[in-house]
Amino acid sequence: MKTKVYYILNIFIILISTNVFAQTTISYDFNSSTKTYVPLENATLAVEANETWEPFYIEYGAESEFAYDLFGEECQGFFNFLSPNLLVGGLFDSYSYDYDALLPFIIPTALQFQNRANITGNDPSLIQYTTEGETGSRIFKMEFANAGFYLEADALQTMDMFSNVQIWVYETTNCIEFHYGPNSITNEALLLDGDPGHVVGLVASTGDQFSTGDFTYSMSLRGDPANPTENELENGNSYDDASYLTSHPADGQVYTFCPDASPVNTRQTSIDLDWSIYPNPVEETMTINTQDITDGSYQILSIDGKLITEGKINFNQQNINVQNYAPGHYLTKVSTNEGFNVKRFFKAQ
Repeated sequence: MKTKVYYILNIFIILISTNVFAQTTISYDFNSSTKTYVPLENATLAVEANETWEPFYIEYGAESEFAYDLFGEECQGFFNFLSPNLLVGGLFDSYSYDYDALLPFIIPTALQFQNRANITGNDPSLIQYTTEGETGSRIFKMEFANAGFYLEADALQTMDMFSNVQIWVYETTNCIEFHYGPNSITNEALLLDGDPGHVVGLVASTGDQFSTGDFTYSMSLRGDPANPTENELENGNSYDDASYLTSHPADGQVYTFCPDASPVNTRQTSIDLDWSIYPNPVEETMTINTQDITDGSYQILSIDGKLITEGKINFNQQNINVQNYAPGHYLTKVSTNEGFNVKRFFKAQ
């Protein structure tokens, strides 16, 4: 039985659709990297270990300890949206998110997850979450651990295949990461159910738009999962503009989506400053070109807001050695007496 994500969405949205309006959304940048997958420990269960993860019937929420911004909407964790692994950002106000506003969807995979414990002899699959770190630089983490697949159970009455996926949200930058762990997928054609590949990305849409497959903004991935390219679209249609990865991401693959303008938590005021950084991505030395800024300072921060290095701006150019930095996203913050400005860079392998 085919259980397409967009088909499920369309049926549901038609039933609840109201008069809605489009909004201006925040766009995203994308980078791909690798990192050892670490299973969550001492996490909170969003679903009981013996529960069936049936589409349409399963309901759960995973709440973070901080609010973050997703497509301009304030969120505090994720709800599932009909399917176990199709997530929507929310404020956890008795499931009363505003259908007149944009619905921010998080899609680490469009494969239909199912609890492997439904088949006798399997260990249970877990949906669990936790918030780590200190206030101001916390990371919300949600995990689908040992997750089986609905279509295997439906077609073969087995659940031998499994996957592990985590979604991270950074308090400081509002960046979202998909972390992929070990999997035992041996029959991708069965799980894809006729689709040409895997759907991964972020989507913002109103209820009215989803009733026709439209969206306000989409950042989806396509091509080789080890080195994907992004397909960024505004005001498109999920049927006409679909993008696919050629296979499921491998163990250790990480996809990072960051808002174009990444704020840093501070009491200062963000202002426009004339400066730049290059090259970006960078492998060894990054240059901060401060041009007309002669009295100020700079900071390099990790994606979760932790200070790595800092210094005074005394010349038009500051050369920063980043050769020993781990691959991934970083922030450069330039401050003056009037305020600050932040730019993001990516440290390549």
